[in-house]
This record gives sequence, C-alpha cells and structure tokens, in this order.
Amino acid sequence: MPPLRTRAIASLILALVLAAAGICCAQAVNPLLRRGMRGAEVRALQELLRELGYGLAVDGVFGAETERVVKEVQDAAGLDVDGLVGPQTWTVLAEMRKSVVTYTVQRGDNLT
Repeated sequence: MPPLRTRAIASLILALVLAAAGICCAQAVNPLLRRGMRGAEVRALQELLRELGYGLAVDGVFGAETERVVKEVQDAAGLDVDGLVGPQTWTVLAEMRKSVVTYTVQRGDNLT
C-alpha cells in the first residue's frame, strides 16, 4: 500500500474508532467532506463505502456517484439528506462498519 493511502486509511480507522467510542473528534480527524473535494480522505471514504457493499469507484474524487451513495446512507439512517459527510454521517458509517462480518477463507473450506 502506498504511504499516503496507508495514512488516509489509518486516519479513517482512528476517526471511526473514536466515533464509535462516542468521543468527539477534531475536524482534522473526521473531516467534513462534500462534492467537489479530492484527496486521500475522499479515497478513504470511498473505500469504506465500497467495503460496506456500495458499488462505488474509488478514485479520490467526491463526485455525483459518491454524493448519491452518501445520500443513500443518510436516508437509510434517518439523517438530513444533504450529501455532506459530517459528524453524524461519520458516526453512522462507524456503526455500519462495526456490523460488517468478514471471514477469511481457509484451506479446506468449501461451498457445500
């Protein structure tokens, strides 16, 4: 993983852990993201949304598709649907992340 991507993911994980613990995060840890923004934070958001099952391209650009998915998450969570990823949306994403079940395939596993 490139260092910038690693730092972005580490920052996002820290933000999600703090949000899940109910600790108010600084703006730098949980950045306000909106349409038109670009960068590592947007990429980390997109990777999280993709991990949560949203078929989203990960390109680091907060465009129409990222905004659509954010609005879908907000609507499903009963939040104001504004397309902005602020403290409430980050908290919802943290809760969603905690509910994701993963499994690592091991030698000898089969589908029957």
